[in-house]
Amino acid sequence: MNAPEKSAPAAGSGRPPEGTTLPGDAKPVGALLPPTRSQNLAALVLTIFFLAVIGIGGRALYVHTHRGGAQTPGGMMTGRASGTHDGGGATSATVPAIEINDLRVQFAGVLRNGQSELQIEFKDANGQLVDVGSVKFALDMNMPGMPMHSDAVATGAGGRYRAKLQPQMPGDWNATLNYNGPKGSGRKTFKVAVQ
Repeated sequence: MNAPEKSAPAAGSGRPPEGTTLPGDAKPVGALLPPTRSQNLAALVLTIFFLAVIGIGGRALYVHTHRGGAQTPGGMMTGRASGTHDGGGATSATVPAIEINDLRVQFAGVLRNGQSELQIEFKDANGQLVDVGSVKFALDMNMPGMPMHSDAVATGAGGRYRAKLQPQMPGDWNATLNYNGPKGSGRKTFKVAVQ
């Protein structure tokens, strides 16, 4: 037995071979049509809306992360993140003002879980800024089996310094402030709260 052979359509059957279309035929099923003007307009509106939501959300996240602080001409932070302003340079926050030797040290900024920045001012008894040379600020939390440490060498001069720290968790920490320079050296350990 021979296999039946496929034959071409008989002349006059009126059917073209599969996969061919004749002019004026309807579009094959599944063919894409160009978008209409209203579809283009709807896509444009949705794209603008999406970008606006992303932009506003990104700005809100930035403001939330940076807490809207602003610098005074003297360089110390003021605003929501820096605590309450005491009217004289630095602001108090989660770090109390302290005395080391004959100097008063004031802090501005809030210590938070993650990246934090503190501004530190050293003043004499007359309230004048004092250059103390190099400044180091460290945080320690001694939990059983899990000691944590964050330290920074403060940058700045002339009595105003900035320290960037990265506490690993909120809670009560021991802070140590050291200085060494023209006014001698000093060291003090005290309690701070990390939010």
